[in-house]
Amino acid sequence: LHAAAHIWVLRPGISGRTELLLRKPDGNFRPGTYDISAASHLAAGESAPKAAIRKLSETLGIETTPGYLRFIGTYHSVSENIYYGKHFRDNELRSVYLYTESADLPPVTQGSSESKEILWMDLQAFLHGVREGSFPTCINADELRMLESYLKTHTIF
Repeated sequence: LHAAAHIWVLRPGISGRTELLLRKPDGNFRPGTYDISAASHLAAGESAPKAAIRKLSETLGIETTPGYLRFIGTYHSVSENIYYGKHFRDNELRSVYLYTESADLPPVTQGSSESKEILWMDLQAFLHGVREGSFPTCINADELRMLESYLKTHTIF
């Protein structure tokens, strides 16, 4: 069992609808699917908020502090996949955060070294596409339900 931090980045869209930042990971792990905005395993002795802040900077160029992260919850995830051609079993305790300080967001138009594509998408269109199976994603269903529940009970903008 190891710990991870997952960060969802949201902003108010031009049309007044909420937009979600997604990334398409580079490499052999679930190719062709979109993933959450940023995610990281915790380094030895590192707290989940510190890992979230580090990963936002490394992946998206977002510099922030713990006060701007909203804690959504924690859940346990066990999965098995093929990663770089080898069988791999993942056993994680995931701390999930929401980042909504849109004024700090850099103009994201292309991927980083970890992601070959980054895109802003209407949140409701994304959720509909995932439920209908028409949007390729590798996002854990439990985490998605956790995000939806949080958004129904909290004002984010």
